[in-house]
Amino acid sequence: YSVHQLLCATVIFTGLVAFTLAPYLQEDSKIAAENVEVLTGPPATDWLFGLFLLVFSSLLSPVLALSQERAIREVKCRKSQQISKPLAVDPAPLWAELSCLSSLMSLPFFAVALPTLISEAVGLPFDHYPILGTNLATQYVCATGAYKLNELAGAFTMVLATTVRKFFSLIFSVFYFGHAGQLSLVELAAMLGVGVAAMAYPFLPKVDAMKVEASSPKKKVE
Repeated sequence: YSVHQLLCATVIFTGLVAFTLAPYLQEDSKIAAENVEVLTGPPATDWLFGLFLLVFSSLLSPVLALSQERAIREVKCRKSQQISKPLAVDPAPLWAELSCLSSLMSLPFFAVALPTLISEAVGLPFDHYPILGTNLATQYVCATGAYKLNELAGAFTMVLATTVRKFFSLIFSVFYFGHAGQLSLVELAAMLGVGVAAMAYPFLPKVDAMKVEASSPKKKVE
């Protein structure tokens, strides 16, 4: 990857970390005082476990994206080298196959929280169903868009775009719940840095992974 890409990703990553941890590092603010009380009480384990899941998922997302990018390159390379008869029915797009496979592989992990999911689904008020439907629709758009972006632009751009999307979702929740007036200078600087990096990234020079793969020496297969 180019230096510009790595610098942009570093700014976004630093801004996300700073925005997440800034309220807990300011002991002289009201928000920090409230959070310290939460961290020293019984719910501290829940907060730390949630933070662990956030970091763990952030590490797994690039691994999954890079694996999918490699699979996409190999499939496209094989299709370009082989000559086959046209099929009667067009196959599903590659991004759709990857999305289906990833979803099927992740379903067993939900079995751990299956009783909780069932109880919450049964007890969900009827007036919350439109909100749930909207959430499902937006999640579908985001998920399919991520897989399409991985096929078109590569893993680096896809992970960066989804990270920025999560960051701005966090920003939206801050303004929606009326906490915008309580933001510190560190959080405002993090918002500004992530916003500038996100807007500048499309105009930065990038390395074409397909050209790098094509120019690298390959072993001869007998």
